[in-house]
Amino acid sequence: MIQPAKRKLFFTLGFGVVLVALLAPIVITAVRYGVAPGARQALILSVVIASVTCVLAALCFAEVASTVPRLDDTTASATGNRLAWILGWPLLLAFVGNCAQIVAVGARTLGLSVSPPIEQLIHLTTIATLFAFVVACVEVLILRKKYPYAERTFRCPGGPVVPVLGILMCLLLMFSLPTANWLRLGIWLLLGFIIYLAYGQRHSVRKKYIEKHGSAQK
Repeated sequence: MIQPAKRKLFFTLGFGVVLVALLAPIVITAVRYGVAPGARQALILSVVIASVTCVLAALCFAEVASTVPRLDDTTASATGNRLAWILGWPLLLAFVGNCAQIVAVGARTLGLSVSPPIEQLIHLTTIATLFAFVVACVEVLILRKKYPYAERTFRCPGGPVVPVLGILMCLLLMFSLPTANWLRLGIWLLLGFIIYLAYGQRHSVRKKYIEKHGSAQK
């Protein structure tokens, strides 16, 4: 069982990760292009909205992380594997995109030219992160519905208000992005789904256990 001090550490690190993942595109864009005097209020508002969204998502991540390991072994394994892939695959794209943006800003600072697919990468990074946030918020509602009596070391305050508000905030930000990013995100998720199925069919621990158990009975 994870000790309270370690849970707090994991929660703090998780909150920092999601905060950086969502705020990085805003800050990097501001550094790259500069902020006009009339746009400062808009930038501040954007940071506030993004920060509130990150707080809501972090709370949902914390509840999911505190619930899944305490389910029975079979349910925890299946749910954990599914969540790990659904959350990890878009966040992988987000982290790679953030690294690319940082490199691009550094290159421009040194006077080097940078390809324009960077503009699209900024939006793709943001929508991938927000999608992962939506999944975490939805999963809180699912786990509360399916396993209402499961032991939870952390529960989001306010009942369903936090996850529902988190979903709405994330969708609001996602729909503010160009439509083409939805298509790119769909392609990325489809690619991840294909990889997940292909890898899972050959490396499924449960499948190997069933095969071994069945052969032993024979």
